[in-house]
Amino acid sequence: MVKDSAGMKKNISRTVFIVMVITLFARFFGLLREVLIAKYYGTSLYTDAYIIANNIPTVLFDTLGQALLTSFIPMYSRVRYSESRDRANVFTIRLMCCLLVICLFIIGLGETFTKEVVYVFASGFKGEALETTIKFSRILFPSLIAMTFLNVFTGYLQIYQKFEISTSVTIVGNLAIIVSLVISAHFNNILIFVWGSLAGLFVQVFFLVPSVLKQGLFKNKCNILKIDIYVVRLIPLLIPVFIGSALNEINSIVDRTMVSSVGTGAVSTLNYAYKVISLVISVIVVPIITILYPKFSEYTSQNRAEKFKESVNKSINYMLAIIIPCTIIVICFRGLIVKILFERGNFGSIAAASTSKSLEYYSFGLIGMAIQQVLIRIFYSKQNTIIPMVNGVLCALVNIGLDYILINKFGIYGAAAATSVVAWIACVVLVMILCKKKIISVSYFVNMAFKNVASGTIMIIFLSCFNNLISKNISFGFINILASLLATVISIIIYLLLQIIFKNEDVADIFTDMLKKYLR
Repeated sequence: MVKDSAGMKKNISRTVFIVMVITLFARFFGLLREVLIAKYYGTSLYTDAYIIANNIPTVLFDTLGQALLTSFIPMYSRVRYSESRDRANVFTIRLMCCLLVICLFIIGLGETFTKEVVYVFASGFKGEALETTIKFSRILFPSLIAMTFLNVFTGYLQIYQKFEISTSVTIVGNLAIIVSLVISAHFNNILIFVWGSLAGLFVQVFFLVPSVLKQGLFKNKCNILKIDIYVVRLIPLLIPVFIGSALNEINSIVDRTMVSSVGTGAVSTLNYAYKVISLVISVIVVPIITILYPKFSEYTSQNRAEKFKESVNKSINYMLAIIIPCTIIVICFRGLIVKILFERGNFGSIAAASTSKSLEYYSFGLIGMAIQQVLIRIFYSKQNTIIPMVNGVLCALVNIGLDYILINKFGIYGAAAATSVVAWIACVVLVMILCKKKIISVSYFVNMAFKNVASGTIMIIFLSCFNNLISKNISFGFINILASLLATVISIIIYLLLQIIFKNEDVADIFTDMLKKYLR
């Protein structure tokens, strides 16, 4: 059993690493897209309009898509283990048909009441900004269909451990969008970019179809019009997850809506800062959740309570060990990061300074955001969707109150600060509930948190000393970037060595295995 456990740990670690690398490439192209948008369109009216128009279908249905993904995986696992794989596939097909009907209905409403919808998302927009956003929104509404099928296909492939293909699909979509962006800049027609963004989503769906067919999803003949009992059972689980997911998007909408009245470019500045945070979450948090969440659901379906608790505790430890040094790096090198990623073309030094400051405030909530995502999946894997929803509602109310207070006092930086505070509140509440339910071991959690925080404290002292030294002797340039990269590598090694010294065994074992493999 010990050997099997060690082998499983190595396999999971290897898979996590592979998915992280693929995600890093995917996010690189995503960031390249943002860099090119900043270069060609800066923090202009068109950029603000595109961001709002792109967020509307995201909130309306990508939110439901994410809720569907998290609800679908445990339900599919339950049907698969209680009945058969063929029955689980029939359930999936009927679910997709129901979702397609819902999509078409929402698209019809969106195309009819576009102006009213846009006003909800950006009440501060007037005149040309409002009209441009309405035009972009009407083009992007059909992306609801692509988002839906993309989430179902992704969840299906993740259940069968096809993580590489389900992760790499984003690269294909971003490449299609980048091509349309470059063409739009060449012909000075931003509508080409908007249509390309729509096409990029459908390209991702078509890219997954061969893999889904290979897994045998559509090999079973069934009456798609028949009401499926498992689809009916999924709906009560789906609604709270949707509300909880939507509240995260609503927090962003509230931020952007209130910030949209600050002035032109305010929405874009906040968006660029959050893109860096999203990159860290996507590259670090998402791969871990992607691989471990199906395992959580599997252990729950098989009633393996002790194995479930062990996986939960170790997952949080892994997340802390990775996200703490990442947070420190972002805080210490936020100015350099923004300069490298965005400062070119129409994105000048003033916009870079403002974006860097916003990133600083966002960074303080990064650890809370990451751990919160793991904690929510723990509840979802046990098909407990009410607690995350209630927690999300309370945090959304707190976010609105903090936005009103902090944006009026600190402008766009207040919105970033409010997001960070709310992330920590949500994280603390969920940890307390899971400790009370004895899913998280209090002693284990306190012990691993202390070891990770202690290692992080020493790491941040090292990087702070480096920053003070480099700011006095080296101006921004290639040598600055090279020195910062070297300092980052050294600080990560220090952090990992401290994990061994502090005897954080879960993390130390993986690091030791990597060293042994390298030294061979």
